[in-house]
Amino acid sequence: MDSMQLLSVVWRPIFVTGWIWVLVALAVALSVFAYARVFDKFRYKSLLLMLNRLFSILLVSIILFGPSKLLETESVDRKGVLHILTDVSESMTTKESSGKTRLEHVHEDWLTRSALREMAENFDVHLYQFAEKPRLLGSTGDSGSIQIAKNEDTFLIRSATEVLNGRMASGSNQAMLILSDGIDSEEASVDQLGKFAQAKGVAVHTVAFGSDAISRDMAIVAAAKQQYLYPNELGSIVAKIYQVGLGSNRTMLKVQQGEETKTVPIDFKGRGVVQVEIPVQQEKAGQYEYKLSLNAITGEIELANNVHSSFVRVQPRRMQVLLLEGAPFWDTKFIAQSLRQDERIELTQVSQVNRRKRLTIVTRGEEEQTQPVSVPETLDDWARYDVVVFGRQIENLISPESAKELVELYETSGINIVCSRGRPYGSDGPGESIGAALMKIEPVAWSGEKFPKCEIELTMFGQMTRWFAPTKMGLDVETAVRRLSGFTSGDIVESVKPNARILAETVAGPNVAAAQPALLTSSGGAGSFVTVAGEGFWKWSLLSSEDQDLVGFYDAFWSNMIRWLVVGGDFQPGEKASMKLSKSSLRVGEELTVDVALKQAAATVDPQIFVTLPDGQTKPIALTPVAGRNPRFRAKVLADQGGIYEIRLNAPGLLEKDLSQKFSAYQINVEKLNTTANPMTLKMIAGQCGGEFYQPSECEKFLKQVKLDAEAAKIPPKTVYIWDRAWLMLLLSLSIGSEWIFRRYAGLI
Repeated sequence: MDSMQLLSVVWRPIFVTGWIWVLVALAVALSVFAYARVFDKFRYKSLLLMLNRLFSILLVSIILFGPSKLLETESVDRKGVLHILTDVSESMTTKESSGKTRLEHVHEDWLTRSALREMAENFDVHLYQFAEKPRLLGSTGDSGSIQIAKNEDTFLIRSATEVLNGRMASGSNQAMLILSDGIDSEEASVDQLGKFAQAKGVAVHTVAFGSDAISRDMAIVAAAKQQYLYPNELGSIVAKIYQVGLGSNRTMLKVQQGEETKTVPIDFKGRGVVQVEIPVQQEKAGQYEYKLSLNAITGEIELANNVHSSFVRVQPRRMQVLLLEGAPFWDTKFIAQSLRQDERIELTQVSQVNRRKRLTIVTRGEEEQTQPVSVPETLDDWARYDVVVFGRQIENLISPESAKELVELYETSGINIVCSRGRPYGSDGPGESIGAALMKIEPVAWSGEKFPKCEIELTMFGQMTRWFAPTKMGLDVETAVRRLSGFTSGDIVESVKPNARILAETVAGPNVAAAQPALLTSSGGAGSFVTVAGEGFWKWSLLSSEDQDLVGFYDAFWSNMIRWLVVGGDFQPGEKASMKLSKSSLRVGEELTVDVALKQAAATVDPQIFVTLPDGQTKPIALTPVAGRNPRFRAKVLADQGGIYEIRLNAPGLLEKDLSQKFSAYQINVEKLNTTANPMTLKMIAGQCGGEFYQPSECEKFLKQVKLDAEAAKIPPKTVYIWDRAWLMLLLSLSIGSEWIFRRYAGLI
């Protein structure tokens, strides 16, 4: 602080100034009167003491007048931060009546050098461009680097939320400016953005560019709902038909597969998007192409986007499941019944009824049978199955050597294991040896103790897992689990391994003091492991009259678990090599990722990938090794032309014939299909986020408001009392105290 600031004084009287003067005058008069009476007797002493008292009165009077000084706060000259988000989706290339595109208007009306320079006087300006996601460009000098994002959707709300939530600190003097035509491909709700803006105290201003000029067109995009199907399994293709300018027109969707053709009526009823599900089913394994086409409507500007091809894969064999039970109980019986109802599963159940009797039941094998089937002993024996389900006391069925073979298969080629009734082996003899082998791959370590009857509930991971997705289970799993009975008993988990996720826990209560892991999953090597830590789920099959809406939940629980384990692995049933495409349908200009996995050492196999383009040309694609226990490779394919592509995997020694998959590339651009500006979305954003909505011509108005906001954000200087100092209090105390001492010394007291 400089000398002028030190010398500047602001007076803030404690109470009315007139009364202060009256009190001072009265105190001075009394002091003079008191010492005047003894002046003749103590001439010099009384004079000195009177001057001392007057000095004390002077100090007190100054304090009463409240001398103060101004202190400037550190934030007075600190700039705020302004984040400018510019929409660069292809709808911004639409030409307006002026002959200029919307993006050109953004540059010429709002992102001029002078406008940015004026904004930079009050804010640190950060420039972004966005379509599907925001990208930071830099500061004011980088506005010329804004470029159109081709073949991308517009995620307006998501992009603004990402910048607001991830790149803006909480606090005052923060603002966001969105320059857009208001089109949001997701049609997302503004509410979430509003909550974040209010929580962080950030004002979001918006500017709407573009008119409501409408063309007439429609387009179709479709994809299979399931990753793959089994023979005779019913699946579906989800088709989305987009339209603009067609209002309540109707058309017909034609679905052709081979020589079969069926039609589906489409009634837009003024909707911009109509979604339909087309049921599909095939008897034999293979990949099937479904060609979807829309009948043209008069006035359409583009007919090529009325056709789209979607592909459905049908696996050659069912999922192979082995159920091993060394101590049969209700849980095992109901699990077997549930899995037998799933046409996609071939179940082999082996139960040790007693010391002398072993029961084997094979469902949907080449021949269903009840005669004994050998229990797996070698790695090749185990490799015949995709999933192994353990009950209890499996040492009655398998040997420790067999368990070691299973562990090796899990870690190398891959197999999925489920412990359906808690710890599957005993604590002594062969059970102890089997436990020592399985402990390497189990997601938990068992304590050896039990917990009694209790309820269970899903964890956050359980609510998020695909296994429990409402679309797969048919209802809300979290609510269903709360309503259904939990475990009748279970095994206490001593510790959970780092790679495990807890999907459900026991509910702490009278019987269980603290929550225990109830349902866990882990992945290691090339397989997955699921542990159900207790017994009693079989009661989910026997529902009361109040819970009849949950009929089928138990069957869906086990069926979806098996499918989730098999589909989520590298290899599908019976495969020794796999090839997965990241998409079965994509836009022209996008890249497709091809992942290849082998069940055999790469030194003995030389995999090759070939792609056949829509124009008939075939060319090899380079494979790049990817880290992993199994040999893995990855390739990228650029879809630079519209039509059908075929990817072929050649792996001599593992495949009798090449693996082949097709995908389609389409030239539909939803952004260019619907170019009608949507200022209402931008008005809602500004309204819910504490900002202002501006027209393209109101840049000057915004700049004036920026200056006013910057001034309003400044914190006025603080005023502090000068007399609030320790030394001043000490001086006053010494002055008053010394008078008393001198009066006593002089004999005046």
